[in-house]
Amino acid sequence: MSAMSTLRRWATPVTIASFAMMAVTGVLMFFHAETTLNKVIHEYASWIFVIGAGLHVVVNWRAFTVHFRRWPARISAGLLGALLVVSFLPIGPNAAAGPRADRAAIGAMVGAPLSAVARLTGEDEAALVGRMRQAGYDGAGPNSTIRGLSGGDKGRLMGGISLALTPPTETVE
Repeated sequence: MSAMSTLRRWATPVTIASFAMMAVTGVLMFFHAETTLNKVIHEYASWIFVIGAGLHVVVNWRAFTVHFRRWPARISAGLLGALLVVSFLPIGPNAAAGPRADRAAIGAMVGAPLSAVARLTGEDEAALVGRMRQAGYDGAGPNSTIRGLSGGDKGRLMGGISLALTPPTETVE
């Protein structure tokens, strides 16, 4: 079996399956009904879709070029290409407002000392520092920042934010 026939057997099914996965998870995301796993699957399925579609174009190159001899395909590609370019422009109701407020607030929080974060959340400073240390953020102190404690690791940064914003659980004795 040649490499081209193997590609032909796989390209279309991979493209269809990954498109179906992206369609379902995309609709869930549109209606804000997705789970964290839906979003992750959507992001990775898009890469599988890109690879599958690329292989599909390679094995069907002749038919692909024939389609673009017709005006409907040219117009569709031109309109979608223009829409893609426009999607990168800073336009819309919040364009003049500058950066998103939620991102700015989180950015300020992760750069603030834990003593300020504790005041913000209403938690005792020593308790927050203790919880950070207990969670593995070694070296946590009143002047430490969540950004500094994360060491550039985005997962640890998000974990630190979550820890700081989650009220401590009370133990009943």
